[in-house]
Amino acid sequence: MATNFLADMPADDRRAVMTHPVQQACVELLGKLIRELRGCRTFEQFDNFQRRLFQYVLEVESHWGEVRRCQKRLLRGKALTFDATKLPEGSDPQDPWMWHIEDLVAERMCRQFRAIGDALAWRASGNDRSYILALNYNAAPGPMTSKEGVGYELRAVTDMRARGQFGLLHDLTNCLRIADITEFDTDGGKLLYEIKKNPNAKRGPQLRRMAAAVEAVMSGGELPNLPGSAFARPSTRCRTHIRSFASVIREAQQHAIASVPLPGRRAIVAMSASPVNQSGKDVQGVLDEWTRRRFEALQLAGALHTAHHITLSSAVRNHNLVPWIIPFALYPLPPEDCALLICDYILFEVIMDLESLVQALARQDITAESHLEHAAATLQPTDTVLSLRKGSRGMTLTQGALYELMMEFYEVNTWAAAIAEVLDNPASPKHPVLAFSTTRVWR
Repeated sequence: MATNFLADMPADDRRAVMTHPVQQACVELLGKLIRELRGCRTFEQFDNFQRRLFQYVLEVESHWGEVRRCQKRLLRGKALTFDATKLPEGSDPQDPWMWHIEDLVAERMCRQFRAIGDALAWRASGNDRSYILALNYNAAPGPMTSKEGVGYELRAVTDMRARGQFGLLHDLTNCLRIADITEFDTDGGKLLYEIKKNPNAKRGPQLRRMAAAVEAVMSGGELPNLPGSAFARPSTRCRTHIRSFASVIREAQQHAIASVPLPGRRAIVAMSASPVNQSGKDVQGVLDEWTRRRFEALQLAGALHTAHHITLSSAVRNHNLVPWIIPFALYPLPPEDCALLICDYILFEVIMDLESLVQALARQDITAESHLEHAAATLQPTDTVLSLRKGSRGMTLTQGALYELMMEFYEVNTWAAAIAEVLDNPASPKHPVLAFSTTRVWR
């Protein structure tokens, strides 16, 4: 079965996708968009930026729709009506594999442009993690090109601009899946809108999810589609090792592959495609260098010989939506490097010794029980990793709950202190969903 996850693609597919001229050109464009977004300060600037992003998303979605129609027509033996200038030079329109690659590239680019929309949502909301989380608990919407109400949403956003507000189109993001628009006002408030072409259309379920999301963010109500769950917002801000991460990315850009140990028995290994290609090494040579640097970093971190470790790669983070992690576009790196991360031309992996978390939690008088049976177990985001207990209170942590710790490079002791704060608070919800506050490094 065909896959759109980069790491699982056959080698020929992966090579064709990553060398596709449109995917390569996308990197430069995303870098320019990230630089522009970082300069936005006013509602007017956010809205101007959003309108440009809308055009890019609409264009790539339209192209993707055409590609899929051509695939179907080719399978049915029908004539193709496609502008050949939109295909790479030398492409054979009668080759099904060529259309398969076009499909993969277009799908990836849709997510990549929406990753910029995610960064816009974080910036506009002041990095409000609970807002992002609350509006994610819904099925992913379809393409905008198949949505009848897009014109009505654009008019609503224009009306909000005329009132001096900013209306964020959720369809431009991967992370906002409840409601159509968030209106941000000058007082810091947010209003959600569900826009329908027919004002009399039934929308009871959507409105109920919107109301639940608002209640969850504003007053600690139950999260949409998660019975019994509510936000817990520890006041402890987790310190980060983000500058160590930035340094390993800089080194990878210079020397192809780099690694660094982190406190808390963790390691980062990074690779940059451009210097790898310039090095002239074959695939096995690159893999050998990666393995060597990974070994060295784990050894220096004291995590080489461990009972259990967890790994998370940037490619997984790009493919699997984890909305509560800061988008790569907002990482404290040059915009061009952020774009390379989004498009998988820079890859990195974080490896963590689970026992270091158990020990950090123990220092907070929290007993932690591991649920990992194998040192290199492959986990899903919903798989339970740790069960925590402090006094009469308990909590379970899934693989997904650790994504933030790993991808935002939290210092484990302040992370454990934030967990303890939630367990010590008698007012914490029965099933807490952690919404950590971002630190100054992200601002």
